[in-house]
Amino acid sequence: MAIPKFANRAWEKTTTTGTGSSIALSGAVDNAHFTFAEAGVQDGDVVSYVIIDGTNVELQRLQTYSASGPTLSRAAAPHMSKIGGTAGTSQINLSGNATVVLVPFAEDFVLLPDYRTVKSLGAVGDGVADDTSAFQAAATAGGVWHVPSGNYNIGSVSAGSSKVFWECWKVLNGTGTVPLALPGVQEMWFGDGKFFYEPAAEPDTYATVRIDRVADYDGGTPGHVSGALVVNHRVQNANVADFQWAIVGAMDNSASGGENVGVYGQGWKRPGAGPTWGICSEARDFSTGNPTSGLIALEAGIFANGPDDHEMRVAVNTPLGKANPSGPDVYAHRAFWVTSGPGATWGIGLQLDDSIITGINVGSTGERGIRFNGANLSVGIDLSEGTFSAAAIRLRQGQSLALDATGTLLIKGDGGRIVVQGGRLYSSSGLAFPSAGLFSTSASAGSASLPPAAAGFLSVLIDGVQYKIPVFAA
Repeated sequence: MAIPKFANRAWEKTTTTGTGSSIALSGAVDNAHFTFAEAGVQDGDVVSYVIIDGTNVELQRLQTYSASGPTLSRAAAPHMSKIGGTAGTSQINLSGNATVVLVPFAEDFVLLPDYRTVKSLGAVGDGVADDTSAFQAAATAGGVWHVPSGNYNIGSVSAGSSKVFWECWKVLNGTGTVPLALPGVQEMWFGDGKFFYEPAAEPDTYATVRIDRVADYDGGTPGHVSGALVVNHRVQNANVADFQWAIVGAMDNSASGGENVGVYGQGWKRPGAGPTWGICSEARDFSTGNPTSGLIALEAGIFANGPDDHEMRVAVNTPLGKANPSGPDVYAHRAFWVTSGPGATWGIGLQLDDSIITGINVGSTGERGIRFNGANLSVGIDLSEGTFSAAAIRLRQGQSLALDATGTLLIKGDGGRIVVQGGRLYSSSGLAFPSAGLFSTSASAGSASLPPAAAGFLSVLIDGVQYKIPVFAA
């Protein structure tokens, strides 16, 4: 609420006619009075005023002054009016020759303890005068302080014992380059945006900005989104080259303890509630052709330097815990779930590229590391396109490779071989070999003649009976 420097001396003329949502100011009524601007009212200030048009009077409270024009907003239902001798709350049908008087009402003074301006403490805001003492007095007093637009030349300002809030309108430092650094919470317009700034919050402060919304009604339209905070960011020009991010959460952390998070989403599912998400990320592609640029629903990246001997760098962490420590043990069916709808197909469910020491590491005491339960899988594990310097599948001593229920091992391919070193090839239900030239009982194998004597024997145990198969050198 702006109170004029010269009480009851800011009188301006208006040529506005009729009724409407605003009136134009056309200068002081005479040399003995001031314009609103001369009385210290600035662009965006909230004021109260009286319109006098002949014997008619209209009282307007808490309206906005605009330096462009200049103009005043005008409520459709005034605080009070008296037209033709009758009191009411209707606008005057202005004649075009009315007078506008800047006069605060008694109710406006109630706002003063909670809505004060630093200029009442002597701040100038011209970038030259030293305004430190005015801001320090405001910080010491605490409460809400309005900082009108300007460049304020201030030194160090320390917080007092009471919380202080600064409402700033395009406020910069003395050189006009950056926002002011003030203790407490700043609500500020800077450039073309609005932001909140809290440089020195005390421990256990809940939030600089907090939004509480309670949806307490019956019904609603399925698919319609109602949110406590909705951000619509549209990149309309195809020539925009910089990064456009609708929501940015940046955590600059120097603390050695605690959990310091850039963006955190939490979903509380109450008993009987429907599906609940902590964070939902969705990307939609409205093009129908083959895309040449990326569409990424969720990206988790780590940018660091040096080793990670303690295994502390994790791009995606999916911990599972008990919501109530004293409640029963918890079981969750899936940590990751990749699905597709009708007419949709994933090319690759999980792809691991570039320099990876271990593609998938399963460290668990559960039943299975990897399970396939699809009904129409062509191949369970395909190793045909990989290059392995040591082994495609490696087992530790004492471990076994279990086959299907029939106990059948099928090796198929041009030039395929079974090589057994330092052990035996054993099957309790029989050992079957294909007849395509890998093994032979004739005197020759293909076009090559076998040597007259075997180089050794392959010992095979079948149904409790041991057999020796001669092996010839190639």
